[in-house]
Amino acid sequence: MQISLEECEWAQIPPYRQNYCAHLKVPLKKCMADNYSLPWKCKYQMHTLEKCEIDLSQKKMREVYEWRQEKLRQEAMATFE
Repeated sequence: MQISLEECEWAQIPPYRQNYCAHLKVPLKKCMADNYSLPWKCKYQMHTLEKCEIDLSQKKMREVYEWRQEKLRQEAMATFE
């Protein structure tokens, strides 16, 4: 995580949302506060956060897929022994 717990508390980021992309939530929250929560004023920050979260979920899915493939490979090798 690239952000401290104090910054997470200041930005009111709940613990279940404190992940690798949490450091991008702070500028988005600040932009939304400065622009009276008008989402079209903070498109860049929102897009950056969404891209980070998508990349993170794809990375997790890739890791699970590789783990499953390795498990299947080990089971297949065990049956041939």
